[in-house]
Amino acid sequence: MRTTSRILGIVGSALAILFGSISMLTALFPGSSFSDEFYLDGFDTVALAEPLPDLSSGSTFWDNVDVSLFSFSCAAVAGGLLGTAGSIIVTRRNSTAGALFIIASAASFSTLVPTVLFIIAAVYALKKPQPAVPQMIPAPPGPYAGYPPAYPYAAYP
Repeated sequence: MRTTSRILGIVGSALAILFGSISMLTALFPGSSFSDEFYLDGFDTVALAEPLPDLSSGSTFWDNVDVSLFSFSCAAVAGGLLGTAGSIIVTRRNSTAGALFIIASAASFSTLVPTVLFIIAAVYALKKPQPAVPQMIPAPPGPYAGYPPAYPYAAYP
């Protein structure tokens, strides 16, 4: 179960860092999507669909930043880093790794898939390993079925 928890933690961390980084860039540059800001004018050059903004109006770069999306993105990246730390230590300290996975899932709640992977990894990390069941030698049928087998200790005829 520790290997499963490690793999889920690594995949969840990679996805949380990826999704957080992409949404962080989206929050920093909200007007630079490829849907309606650019068009090709037929001469294989890119032209702006709107004129450039007037920089003399006093607006700065930080006026266009979506602060809430940026903070959720930073939390998702931090959750991915915590998930990476949890997947590194899951074989030695499983309870600490489980706590790190739970914190990582709470930090990256804005991304759905990594959150679910972190929760499953936490369950597998906190799950106690089942003790191995000893193999029982089946008793031979007959009148001596209730007695322990003697053939490993019996002399050969």
